[in-house]
Amino acid sequence: MQNTNEITIIAFYFFMKISDPQKLKFDLKENCTRNGLKGTVLIAQEGVNAMLAGSGESIEKFLSEFGDIPELPKISVKFTYSQTIPFQKLIVKVKPEIITLRQKGIDNDSPRAPHIKAEILRDWLKNKREILLLDTRNEFEIKAGKFKGAVDPEIKSFGQFPEFVLEKFLKFKDKKIVTYCTGGIRCEKATAYLLQAGFTDVYQLEGGILEFFDTLPQTDREEYFEGRLFVFDERVTI
Repeated sequence: MQNTNEITIIAFYFFMKISDPQKLKFDLKENCTRNGLKGTVLIAQEGVNAMLAGSGESIEKFLSEFGDIPELPKISVKFTYSQTIPFQKLIVKVKPEIITLRQKGIDNDSPRAPHIKAEILRDWLKNKREILLLDTRNEFEIKAGKFKGAVDPEIKSFGQFPEFVLEKFLKFKDKKIVTYCTGGIRCEKATAYLLQAGFTDVYQLEGGILEFFDTLPQTDREEYFEGRLFVFDERVTI
């Protein structure tokens, strides 16, 4: 049970066509400010990517008001907790992409790989299924921790992922690929690019490492994941 003195941290994203990003920026900034939240909200014509922190009551109010915006979808929210607010301020921005890949042809209508739940990945690993785990995060994140045996693309930014695929990863086209990242958003675009590049047997871990940690017991985390999870706030790793 959550300690009432703890800070609640939420992370969520969704892809959908946003007709007026500037208006949505105004509405979400008003909501966050009214409820005293800090963190980052990125908005683009392709969707929204957010990580916010505040008291449990404030987060509940934010999510309730968010759900009242008629054009927005129901969202899957990941919760973590901290003794302090891990953000210094509130940032709400409109950007060209909510996760930067810079690839023409990768948009909301692009085919994406099916999701698999944490329990499925755990069972595949336990039963030694012939899969190739592909980490789609940056090298400094992977250095903190990763799934054992996963491929490290050795990229400094997600925008370098297509170059990695074309130069080093095409030889694995005939393999069953399972991609993962922190919370799932990078895999949405990574798998779209892999499918565009000719890969056919591709999956993405639903909810990313956060969901794996949250869903499965610690013994599974210790069995299949080495190190700690890098997060983009003052906690650094969890």
